[in-house]
Amino acid sequence: MKKTLTMTAIAAVTSTLLLNSGVVFASERPYVGVSYDFFKLDQDDGIGEFDTPAMTMKLGTKITPNFGVEGVLGYGVDKDSQRVNSMNVKAEIQDFYGLYATGFYPVSNMFEVTGKLGLAQVSTKLGSNSESDSSLSWGVGVRAYTQSNVSLNLDYVNLYQDSNTDVKGFSVGANYHF
Repeated sequence: MKKTLTMTAIAAVTSTLLLNSGVVFASERPYVGVSYDFFKLDQDDGIGEFDTPAMTMKLGTKITPNFGVEGVLGYGVDKDSQRVNSMNVKAEIQDFYGLYATGFYPVSNMFEVTGKLGLAQVSTKLGSNSESDSSLSWGVGVRAYTQSNVSLNLDYVNLYQDSNTDVKGFSVGANYHF
């Protein structure tokens, strides 16, 4: 609950500052978005790889045509299980949030290549063990703009990585630009 309140407060303050500042131009509009994430949680200690899908909500803006900021808040939507040493082991992403610097490279009026680099806090559960930790997080992708205020995105995201655990995968989503 504390994480949700913290992320909500960061999003509210950031969006208020960006909307009221002089740096948000017509082409650098704020956006909200949602994505379905096909994440894999990989345990390097021999337990294996688990399918751990999630839903992500995001709030961001372009500050310039090529640079912006984005905050994300996500929750795991399903668990995966495997047999390990005759035991059934379940894994899931419980929740996560992050703050990113984003980069945009326009390919045409309707397409751009995107990248992001930031810090993410991720809570996972493997068997009966729950962990919550932060790490450097990054992603690359493409964004396609429609004729309306909607854009569609496809991204590869490395959400979390430490010496034993990786959480990464593909994300498909849509954004609404104000």
